[in-house]
Amino acid sequence: ISEFERILKEEGIEKIKAKKGDRFDEELHEAVEVQAGGKKGTIAEVILTGWRFSEGPVLRPAKVIVNQG
Repeated sequence: ISEFERILKEEGIEKIKAKKGDRFDEELHEAVEVQAGGKKGTIAEVILTGWRFSEGPVLRPAKVIVNQG
């Protein structure tokens, strides 16, 4: 864990856990691109990490590429 992440965690801010194969959730993720193939509605690639309050709103959604199926 980086110093930056440690400080954010102390303030109640955490990374949005997103990885290849996870189901796309419009509340947590922002689709910046859609690609053909893969399982429809799943994340193909994470472009930018998202952040949210531990128990609250999203500060910045994770920017992802989504599989179209």
